[in-house]
Amino acid sequence: MTEQEKDQILKLFKECIVANPDLEFGPIIEDDSCEYKGIWIQVAGYQAYLGASYQAAMLTAQLSDWWIPSRDGNLLDDDREWFETRAMIGNDWEQQELRMFKQERRTRLALNIGLATRGDLKDEREN
Repeated sequence: MTEQEKDQILKLFKECIVANPDLEFGPIIEDDSCEYKGIWIQVAGYQAYLGASYQAAMLTAQLSDWWIPSRDGNLLDDDREWFETRAMIGNDWEQQELRMFKQERRTRLALNIGLATRGDLKDEREN
């Protein structure tokens, strides 16, 4: 991935989540290790998974439903595959989304908004 592509992901990420300008976002990191392979971003001190390809990372940044393993659990092969598949499907990907994936995505979005605005992983449901 080029530096320009990394910059595009970061820019879209910040725009779509309406990030708190006082919080640290980035850099975009490509990890080639077997366990953590993919494109990642640092979000307020936490590593967040965006996808394995540029297309998946751009869609995930746009949707703001990035995956934080320390909060969301380990990424399963099915999860990684869905991040890639939905990027390849195009505009109709939501019609093919499994109900479980939709619920998980919505939960991650809500938690990610909190992280991007408050800077912590606090789950509002705990209050």
